[in-house]
Amino acid sequence: MNRKFLLLPAFLFLFWTAGAQDEKVPEQKTAFSLKEAQEYALINNTSVKNAIIDIEIAKKKVWETTAIGLPQVNGNVNYQNVFTVPEMSFGGYIDWASMDPSIPLTSGDVLSHYVMPEPIQLGVKENVTWDITVSQLIFSGEYIVGLQAAKTFQQVSALSLEKAKIETKLLIKETYTLVQILEENRKIITNSLENTEKILADLQATNKVGFLDQTSVDQLELTTHNLTNAKISVEKQINTVKLLLKYQMGMNMDQEISLTESAETILSTVESDKILLQPFDIGKNIDYQMLEVQEEITSLSLKRQKSTNLPTLSAFYRHQEQMKTPEFNFTSPDMIGVSLKVPIFASGTRHVKIQQAKLELLQIENNKLNVEQALNMQVEQARNSFITANNKYILEKDNLDLSKRIYDNTLIKFQNGSVSSMELTQAQNQMLNTQMGYFTAILDLLKAKNTLDKAINNY
Repeated sequence: MNRKFLLLPAFLFLFWTAGAQDEKVPEQKTAFSLKEAQEYALINNTSVKNAIIDIEIAKKKVWETTAIGLPQVNGNVNYQNVFTVPEMSFGGYIDWASMDPSIPLTSGDVLSHYVMPEPIQLGVKENVTWDITVSQLIFSGEYIVGLQAAKTFQQVSALSLEKAKIETKLLIKETYTLVQILEENRKIITNSLENTEKILADLQATNKVGFLDQTSVDQLELTTHNLTNAKISVEKQINTVKLLLKYQMGMNMDQEISLTESAETILSTVESDKILLQPFDIGKNIDYQMLEVQEEITSLSLKRQKSTNLPTLSAFYRHQEQMKTPEFNFTSPDMIGVSLKVPIFASGTRHVKIQQAKLELLQIENNKLNVEQALNMQVEQARNSFITANNKYILEKDNLDLSKRIYDNTLIKFQNGSVSSMELTQAQNQMLNTQMGYFTAILDLLKAKNTLDKAINNY
């Protein structure tokens, strides 16, 4: 064989391998805005995925219930072995042909020529019987109500999915914002640490030439150590909250994630006046809707208990075959019939169940009124909390500007020798705390908005 033909497959293989290496594997998404993180979670969050599965289960349940009222076909095969097959004899007869007509007939001749036939078996020793039965439910009150209840349960699953999506979006928003707040705190601490380290280096140089006492240097070095510890602590918090966010989003814990939308950007979308003026429609509240569906289910349960007093009508057709047919077979291979089941007396069981269902419906109606009042009260509390958080945010924003001016002025005075390192540290700590308080106020305001959004159905 020509060696060129032997080298050709190897060459093609190497060419294909090189081409495959050049192909880039699609990378998983790692950078998310808040909206993108929420959309990702609505696809991958376990609670949402389970809620979607519940809807599919509910659909199958509706079909399962519907199929009860559709034609049913069942086959049956039986094998039987009878130890003793019953027999029946129809009596004997006189064999006249075997008698000699020339000889006078006597009673003994009659008895001697009496013949007993073989008995007839009324069945077979072994047999296989199979039959097919087609049945159809014609009327059943319980079936009609059960079908309505199954469709209502499907509504419960749909509402559960909607609630899971709402809660997941709000949860992602809170955790996403918390990560960004911690990131801002890390930036603040990092900047403060870098500035402090520069000042400390200058003080140490001044101290070496004898123009500054050691106490001022030690004071600033202590501040540096505290800022370093604070930076390490906030970095650990960021890693922990990011893991929580990935868990809520349904991401792989080993996958990298970065957030592209800052807390202040998220806050800029808050329209305080608009959200405070938005009316509350209790009919759109997801919890209230679920309670209404629960009331409908309880009402259907009462109807089902009442329907047990109604008769049940069904019809059937059966065809039966036997592998071995006995000589005398009185069984018809085909049969059609109608069955009517009429409830007559149950010692009060049905009546008691109806009374229980009525009491359960009364409980739901009381709970519905109670929830309605609670939701209205919850809206007012959420509005008040939002107003309080908004006022605190405005105040912290003003404090941030003041603390920065104070620190800048104190730093200038420190460089001129007018104030001590202790006063500079105090001004720096004050600005640091104010900056953290500002971003904490942003987080509190966004949490209050989430609570108010959920309360007034602003999804």
